[in-house]
Formats: sequence, C-alpha cells, structure tokens
Amino acid sequence: MQKRKLGVNSSGRDGLQLHFSFADVHLPLTAITHESERQRTLTQLLLEIYMMTGFAMLDKDDLLSVKGAEVQDERASGGDQAAHYLPRQLIVNTISLQNVALRYSTALSNHIKALFARTEHLPANYNRADSKAEMQGLNEAFRQACRFVLDSSKPFSGEQNSSHAVENAPTFIKSAVNIYQLNAKTAFYKAIKSLEEKLSGDRVFATERERWTMQREILRHYLKVSGIHQSINEELTSEHIESAFHNYTRYTAL
Repeated sequence: MQKRKLGVNSSGRDGLQLHFSFADVHLPLTAITHESERQRTLTQLLLEIYMMTGFAMLDKDDLLSVKGAEVQDERASGGDQAAHYLPRQLIVNTISLQNVALRYSTALSNHIKALFARTEHLPANYNRADSKAEMQGLNEAFRQACRFVLDSSKPFSGEQNSSHAVENAPTFIKSAVNIYQLNAKTAFYKAIKSLEEKLSGDRVFATERERWTMQREILRHYLKVSGIHQSINEELTSEHIESAFHNYTRYTAL
C-alpha cells in the first residue's frame, strides 16, 4: 500500500512529517466499510448458528464464550496489519464453533472457520481502535448477539421445516444484529471517552497524540454504521436462507 507524507502542525512545530497510509487519508470511508463488513460477517455467522440450532448441532444449554482469534486468512505487509472482522473466536462449551461443525461436515467446518479468519489489511491504528473497543464491551456485544440466536431458535420439525426456517431467520438474526449494534455503540463511546481522557493529559507526546487521535476518529466513524443496512439484508434473502437450509440437510445426512 503506497504511503503518503502529510505536513501537519500537531506538535506546534511547523514541518513535522507524519506518515499515513491510503486508509488513513480516506479514514471515514475505510472505517465505515470495515464496520459494515464486520456486521455483514456477523450476520453470516448468525445464520450458521441459527441453522446449527435448527438441525440440533447446538443446544440452548450450550455455554457460549469468546477468546482471542485462532485463525487468520492471510498476513498483511508494508506496515499494515490484518484486522479481523469478527472481534473474537466463539467457543461452545470448551471447543470452537468450527470444531462443533466438524462433527458433521468438513465443508461446514471450513466455511465457519473462514468467517472467523476473515481480515482486511489496514494500518495498525484500526487494530488498536478495535482492541480498545473490545476491552470496553465489543467482545460481549458479539457474544450476546450469538447467544440471542441460540436462545431464540428452535429445532426444525415437521413437514414445514424449510418454510419455517426461511420465515423466522430474518426476524431472529436482525434482532441479534440490533443487540450487537446497541452494545457495540456503548463500547465505541466508552473507548472514545478513554482516548479523549488520554488526549487531555498535560504531557502527551506528538506521536501519542497522532496515534490516539486517529484511533478516536476511527471509532467515531464506526458509530455511523447503525440500523439494518443493505449488506445485512443481502445476507438474509429467502433464496440465501433456503440454500443454507438445503446445505444443512446434506450435512446432517452424511
């Protein structure tokens, strides 16, 4: 990724050269896109949890927890970092969700693993901003959304399996996404407040001010992604859900 030099006066000394990547310069669009893709990936995962519950791969008595990322799709280069979309790895009782799926299908396990591995190459400040939000509740926002789908879904039964799955999935999953958004917004606000407290300190080095200011702006733009936006609706069309249902029919028949 090409680097650009921008002359700024953030430390009171004219001519200080700070180095930003393309993603830094285009921060509003990049940050909004990153959070939008996080929510799209979350929606995809929630659909898998909905199907796994419907096909009795998961049970309401299962304990859900989160831990640090276990998988990553590729490495970043040129000073960037690979920023995961999903904030954490989901653990069911004591094993990862993809390992639960592995009991039924390697293909399903690999698909779920790919969701957790999905990253975007971004400057380090994005990972730092994400980490601050995770410490302020983003991890729990993610876990609660997953928990809601598990608790709300019911095992599919009877002749109307497919139609019931297609009919109910959008309602449950959109409600779960709303739970994530509400709790994520609180986490972002708390992370912003923490950074503003640091920036108001008496002795803040120019490099710290640059880094913390950029992280604050990233978090502010994350807040702009709210409501059930188009990318979420695209993942919850009847055709998409029907396709997922029929895939799970094959997984459980193996």
